[in-house]
Amino acid sequence: MRKRNLLLIFIIGIVCTFVLGTTKCSAQENIEVGDFTYKIINEQEKTVEIVKYVKYYDYTEVNIPNKVEINGTIYNVTQIGQCAFLECEKIEKIVIPNSVIYRKYGVL
Repeated sequence: MRKRNLLLIFIIGIVCTFVLGTTKCSAQENIEVGDFTYKIINEQEKTVEIVKYVKYYDYTEVNIPNKVEINGTIYNVTQIGQCAFLECEKIEKIVIPNSVIYRKYGVL
């Protein structure tokens, strides 16, 4: 009986983690625009983070934009996420605009 109760509690915990973990506010959703996937950092300040470069297999040089339009709103690109260029072995040069004020550890 005790093992059954523990298993039930474990299953309920997994389900709750999944349901609560996938319920995010819209500001935290990833949005793909052009060559990058973005995450809105601050809706009021209109800032985004690049979380993934999606054309990693095509180019050796990447130009990060200073602004991006998402659903009709212009956002400033101010951050580059830690795994933004993961698996980008062909890239030799990344041009980073002055609007980027924060790069997470290990991004380059």
